Amino acid sequence: MIEKDFTGVDLDDALNNASTELKITADNIDFEVVSLGSKGFLGLIGKKPAVIKVNKN
Repeated sequence: MIEKDFTGVDLDDALNNASTELKITADNIDFEVVSLGSKGFLGLIGKKPAVIKVNKN
C-alpha cells in the first residue's frame, strides 16, 4: 500500500494533482483530508495549501 500527501490551492486542485501523478481518475482515489487550506489575509499573508493523504493499493 502506498500512502502519500498531495497539496493544491484547494481540495479540487489537490485531488487533480493526485490523479495526474497516480494516473487514475479522481473518482477512484481513496483519500483523507489533512487540511482544507486557507486563503490567508488579502490572499497573501498566512496562505496555506490544501493537503490530502492518498492511500493506493
